[in-house]
Amino acid sequence: MNLDEKIIDIKDLRYEYSGEDGKKSTALDGVSFSVNKGELISILGHNGSGKSTLAKLLNAQITPTDGEIEIFGINTKDENRIWDIRQKCAMVFQNPDNQLVATVVEEDVAFGPENLGVPSAEIRERVDEALKIVEMQEYKKHSPHMLSGGQKQRVAIAGILSMKPDVIIFDESTAMLDPIGRKDIIDTILKLNKEENKTILYITHYMEEAVLADRVIVLNEGKIEFDDSPKKVFSNVETLRELGLSVPQVTELAYLLKNDGVEIPSDILTNDEMIKFLERKLK
Repeated sequence: MNLDEKIIDIKDLRYEYSGEDGKKSTALDGVSFSVNKGELISILGHNGSGKSTLAKLLNAQITPTDGEIEIFGINTKDENRIWDIRQKCAMVFQNPDNQLVATVVEEDVAFGPENLGVPSAEIRERVDEALKIVEMQEYKKHSPHMLSGGQKQRVAIAGILSMKPDVIIFDESTAMLDPIGRKDIIDTILKLNKEENKTILYITHYMEEAVLADRVIVLNEGKIEFDDSPKKVFSNVETLRELGLSVPQVTELAYLLKNDGVEIPSDILTNDEMIKFLERKLK
């Protein structure tokens, strides 16, 4: 896997919404960044920062007001290539019920490749492989609507996987789930990235999820505020607070201890890192 292979390129991206009164509001303004093959990127920002607009633009649901987005060299403004873009750069939504279309799990997972004209024998292989990856093989004859929220979301992910995308965008895909369901989906996302070599763009408001990424992009009022490693981004506790964002609880604790005079790194992100620090400190 070549992490230096650029597969998404965004230049001077701007998007304006037109309200019912005809007034325009800017959702994204001058956003530029690129994505390399195999990256796992978390995208953060308060409500209205432009996160979901960015996701729709990347999936070619809408096109830029100004600027350019290229997905594997295909410009998202090219109306003749929209389905090529969506096949390469697929999207998992917040509510899995909006993505489930059939009455049986295996039929739902088969829906995408059927529409792509994939031969029947290959569809069966794709369905079995996708359900195996998300660990839902035993439910393939079940009704999706009888499953738990986390299970539904895994079926929705399997439906995306059956279309063989290179990039998967998750738009707050754990927001409607309980903690167990959230953990299942995060484990699935990490598996897709590390074992299946999928490039992941993950929009979330859960900071403990964001720290698992290779890179964190923070949006604020339509502009990029930070684009760096989780350790570097979350060390900016005060700035993130000013942006209406929190930091992982253990990072907040480290920050408070440091302010109280305790010699402690400001870039602790996980409980394991805190435990290791305390073990060294107490030796």
